Amino acid sequence: MDDRGAARGYATNSKLIKAVMDTHPTKPPLSVRFPLMTNLLASHPELPQRTKFERNLIVMTSGEPFALKMSKPRQTDTNLFFAKDNFVTVMDPGFVDAKKNNFNLRSDAVVFQHIPGFQRIPFEKIGLQVDEYRRTLPSAVEIGRNAEPGKKTGDKNFGT
Repeated sequence: MDDRGAARGYATNSKLIKAVMDTHPTKPPLSVRFPLMTNLLASHPELPQRTKFERNLIVMTSGEPFALKMSKPRQTDTNLFFAKDNFVTVMDPGFVDAKKNNFNLRSDAVVFQHIPGFQRIPFEKIGLQVDEYRRTLPSAVEIGRNAEPGKKTGDKNFGT
């Protein structure tokens, strides 16, 4: 997370200010549905306000779970960034079978001890689903993956 909006002048950019004002944020329906927008331009829109990083399971062998590329005073400003109750580990937190990409959690997973009430990720609901509009799912080749695991595709769109 960074504060590049300050360096880019988001708070003083007339084109951005006009775009916000053209939505009439102080009048219904926006003022009712999104009350924080009524003071958007007065509350440092150039900064990443109210970013919460809570109750996450992070499995990583090195580094930090997040990077704050901001000035030191802004890094400690809890109005900008607030982290709480995250579980960072280098160990398997209780995956069913990580080697086979099954990242569902066992009922005895240690993450449930570190983050009480941690919600399982519904992997079965993630991604394309067959329904009345999509009768079949695309093949690995159709979505740009080789059918052979481990073989490089040359796809340069990810990791940017």
